[in-house]
Amino acid sequence: MDDDGAPRPVIWMRDPSPRRGPRPTHTRQEIAQVAMSIADEQGLDAVSIRAVAKQLGAGAASLYRYIDSKADLYDLMVDAATAEFNLPDAPSGDQRADLTTIGTRARSVYQRHPWAITLSSNASWGPHVQAYMEYFLAVLKPTGLNARQQLELIAHFNASVATFAAHERQQTDQPGNPEALQARMMHLKQIAENPDLPHLSTAVAAMLNSTPEDTDPDELFRRSLDRLIDTIPAQTDG
Repeated sequence: MDDDGAPRPVIWMRDPSPRRGPRPTHTRQEIAQVAMSIADEQGLDAVSIRAVAKQLGAGAASLYRYIDSKADLYDLMVDAATAEFNLPDAPSGDQRADLTTIGTRARSVYQRHPWAITLSSNASWGPHVQAYMEYFLAVLKPTGLNARQQLELIAHFNASVATFAAHERQQTDQPGNPEALQARMMHLKQIAENPDLPHLSTAVAAMLNSTPEDTDPDELFRRSLDRLIDTIPAQTDG
């Protein structure tokens, strides 16, 4: 809290230039990029004001001229990651195409920054997050959903794409032990032949007979995204 007992304003409501001390040598953007690099390479737990300061060649105390806490650091990271969506200035008017663009770019961002969805729920909305939300809400305006429903849909959409990206990254980072994978396949074949589980056995058998195209990550994401978009009310005419 400030001296008058009021809550300390979030970082986006404060002057980005330190009011005291020498001329600033860093920017919020630089601080965010360093923090993101640490999170991408070492995991979110490795991110700290001290770690960021070290990579910037500064003392940890000097960063408190720019940010108050790790929460400020997280806010900067989320906003910088959202900037990478690089969405058009305005929707095209083709709802499905616009949603596909959002989903495709979200997948790329979450692949590069798997921590982003974790931090997003508690982050204050910086300028790039606000622009993203404005764009998404504009895409959803013709659906007839009310404002609360639109916000809920955006949260669900983001979480769905982030979960897909996280699963992809896990498979890439942890290919698995060959013997363990072979044992799992044997178990799945047993399930596929179990007459007491007619629905599950049919589904597992189909999975085991998948073609390379069926399991191609890009094709799988396209199909998953299409089904997700199918759940969103279509835009009304006029």
